[in-house]
Amino acid sequence: MAQPNYSASTDLTTITCCHCGITFAMPTEFDNRCLNDENIQFYCPRGHKQHYVGQTEEQKLQQQLQRTKLRLRWAEENRDHTERSRRAVAGHLTRARKKIGRVENGVCPHCNRTFQNLQAHMKTKH
Repeated sequence: MAQPNYSASTDLTTITCCHCGITFAMPTEFDNRCLNDENIQFYCPRGHKQHYVGQTEEQKLQQQLQRTKLRLRWAEENRDHTERSRRAVAGHLTRARKKIGRVENGVCPHCNRTFQNLQAHMKTKH
């Protein structure tokens, strides 16, 4: 009788033990689960307990998304503030132009009276 042939393949990820420095391999799928869950522990061939610490790729992307949203909100608030400031400056400029126009036409900015020689009036009265 012929023996049935069986073959299987598994993707492996190599890891170096943080205690003894030995390099070993584990299935990539299990490695990914360990990366995404800090509570999963595994052992090196010499028996040292291991687990991943830090942030998973998903957590890093979530934080990056939150920082990007904060920067966007800050930029929008900054834009709104700049627009309000621009409008305020435009209003002050318009009032100053009107005042200059009135002075050019001989109206005193202090007493609102009209004079032919405004310069002489300003020297003597104000």
